Amino acid sequence: MEEHLPVCQIRAICEKKPSLRTLAEIKSLVEVTKDCRVFKKLVQESGFESHWLCCKNMLYLFKNADQFVFEYGDQATGCYIILEGKVKVEQAHFRKASVQDNLFENCSFGESAFKSEKPRKYSAVCVRDTHLLYLEKSEYLAAIQKSVQNIKDSKISVLKRLPIFNTWNNGSLARLQLFFHEKIFNRGQKVFGEGEPTQNIFLIKKGVFELYRVVKSPEKCNSRVKSPAKSILIATYTVGEMFAEEDVFSDEVHQSTCKCAENESELLCISKTVQDI
Repeated sequence: MEEHLPVCQIRAICEKKPSLRTLAEIKSLVEVTKDCRVFKKLVQESGFESHWLCCKNMLYLFKNADQFVFEYGDQATGCYIILEGKVKVEQAHFRKASVQDNLFENCSFGESAFKSEKPRKYSAVCVRDTHLLYLEKSEYLAAIQKSVQNIKDSKISVLKRLPIFNTWNNGSLARLQLFFHEKIFNRGQKVFGEGEPTQNIFLIKKGVFELYRVVKSPEKCNSRVKSPAKSILIATYTVGEMFAEEDVFSDEVHQSTCKCAENESELLCISKTVQDI
């Protein structure tokens, strides 16, 4: 947790209605929770925006020492993150409780509620006065849904800018984008090499990419020294353009090498099996 952000400030942010929270305030909550297990996994699966949306709707809770956060058998309604304090997890065994784990600052617990309708399988009780963040299951699922939809819309928007797809309707483009996966490249990184097997067609979402081809220099008469081959730039592609489709449809291997020309460039990659759609 960020040391410079006191609990009183976090509480003040969380007591505001989500619609009244500023971008700076939401960013503060993102920073506070970015190392929590539940949000690390969320960002990996659904993107950074989903974490941002969760923080926009997060609530603050305070529990006294020896007070239950929830008990065994309770309905699982959401997830908790410890800001300050200590929580012990107790598992019930034949009407006796045994401590399974002690949780401290920046730990999350209760996230099984996000993927199951089953009641709580353990109890969580505060060892000392504890400040918590709380995220409702409904807000978590809504954040994932909106994030996934925005990613889908972004892909469709890129496809719409391509002349080859300008007569396609949104429904057709929505089906097509299901075949895409995104990849990020930095300047100098190779996308594919000359002579390598073709696998994907590429659409540029962001940045610049260049194609190079190896060309042998003409040999001089009566020279026994072979002229070195040179790699020359044959094409440059930018946002909204497609490349490698000719290789995919006519050859088994790439006829050139592709390199990224700008940092943080993004490609939408579509498998060559799209020919069968």
